[in-house]
Amino acid sequence: MTEISIENRLLLLNSRDARIYNNGTYKSDVVFYLRGLLKQEKNLVNFKYQFINATVPVSFFNINETNNVLIYEQASVNYTITIPTGNYNYNTLSAMMIAQFLLQGIVMVISINRQTGILSFTHSTAQFKFVGIGSTMLRTLGFIPDVDALADPTTFILTAPYPLNLLSPLKLKIKSTAITASNLDTATNGFSNLISTFPVDQPSFGLIIHENKNIVKYIVRNDIVDDVDIQITDENDNLINFNNIDWCITLMLETTKEIIPVSKDDFDTIVKNNQPAQLVQQPDPLAVIDTNDNDLMNFIYLNGTDVLNS
Repeated sequence: MTEISIENRLLLLNSRDARIYNNGTYKSDVVFYLRGLLKQEKNLVNFKYQFINATVPVSFFNINETNNVLIYEQASVNYTITIPTGNYNYNTLSAMMIAQFLLQGIVMVISINRQTGILSFTHSTAQFKFVGIGSTMLRTLGFIPDVDALADPTTFILTAPYPLNLLSPLKLKIKSTAITASNLDTATNGFSNLISTFPVDQPSFGLIIHENKNIVKYIVRNDIVDDVDIQITDENDNLINFNNIDWCITLMLETTKEIIPVSKDDFDTIVKNNQPAQLVQQPDPLAVIDTNDNDLMNFIYLNGTDVLNS
């Protein structure tokens, strides 16, 4: 009957200790050097991981590099406004957008329906449209992404079909190509490098403390792991900008090996190969000669030397 050995180890990943930061101070795409974490062994049955916990700061913004650009067209000329990254509500966002429009000589009035949360944009003198391709703010402002939105040609008013969405990411996704199982994600329409997810349940500048209640362990598909890469994204697969604030993740690694029995012949060979070498006794040059030894007297007689009388 085959015997199995199971070894459990905790792996703490602190972004401060990463050796490579692929996106700099965003700290959401990092690599840790862990040589020999998983090696090819003939008796290895499987290698599993379990996501234990995570401590993640809500240092990312609701308006960031993924949703802060608006392209609009007036009189067949395109203009671009870029909102500085940060945390906004309706009042601060509308004030910032109005200021950005004014910098380009455009007087734009922005209002919100307090019952529905829907925005309206009113130009002072001309018709305009928001350009779909290249504008990353449309979904946030309540418009359909990648689709042009044209203002009314008479009133010069452009009203969004959906409410203003200033929610920060709803969920964080933890990914890794080194420690990855056969998990699924609709964002990739199938298999992905996803190793865990958890909700953003704290306000801006708060701290997410996620304790995994799921005891399921996942089999790692790789058979050699020397470096552990971690990517943290939002639900839309955009890498998070942690603004140089560190996070921690804890995994449990489980190694299952088959115990290979040692036969008697193998055991005898191992014992023989590990026996200490036999030392040859060398004569002591300082030892005192016993003159009563018969062999010594015969030697003196045969050589005709009267050693004893000398």
